[in-house]
Amino acid sequence: MTLALPLSASATPATVANLRTVAVAAEPTSTTTTEVTVEVTSEPAATPPPPKPAPPPPPTPEQLRQWERADQVRKDRKSGRGLIISGAMVSGVSYLFTSLAGALAIDRARDMVDDPDTLDVDESARADDRRRFGRALLIPGIGPGLAIARADTATRAWAAGVAGLTQGLGAGLVVLGIARLGRAKRLERLNVTGMASSRGAQVSVGLRF
Repeated sequence: MTLALPLSASATPATVANLRTVAVAAEPTSTTTTEVTVEVTSEPAATPPPPKPAPPPPPTPEQLRQWERADQVRKDRKSGRGLIISGAMVSGVSYLFTSLAGALAIDRARDMVDDPDTLDVDESARADDRRRFGRALLIPGIGPGLAIARADTATRAWAAGVAGLTQGLGAGLVVLGIARLGRAKRLERLNVTGMASSRGAQVSVGLRF
């Protein structure tokens, strides 16, 4: 009897069990026995790849509204603070130069006295107008507007008008920035939820104080 075995093979558990039973072979016409050594090496089974994580569920309409509201709050806060800082700087710098011009006008008015050689010009009256012009420029906000009527030259009236517009622009930026911050606070306190069904829609509004 001839027993043919492969030199090497990948064995499954069932094949290993069958090979272990074939350990000795005997010739049919002889009493001589032949010992056969079977060596089986098993390879570890390949581990399956880990399952892929499930994709996150899509956001609900309520979550989308909350994200939009949070993004709007962040934008309003950022723009509001920027507007307040910019407006304060514009108004402050404009008032600094305007008040300096008013102080210089008041100082120059003190040096204006009547000249006997120029009877057609009343220096005292011009000094009073110049003094009123300078005092008006010292008033923040509405001061440049008041100074326009008291200016004795077109150049001074134009400068006072530009100063008034600049200060007004800065004040407007500050007011707009405060309004943006106020809207951000209202959006933080406001909570709007909606629910739709076959019977209709329902909206609930919540406000935190």
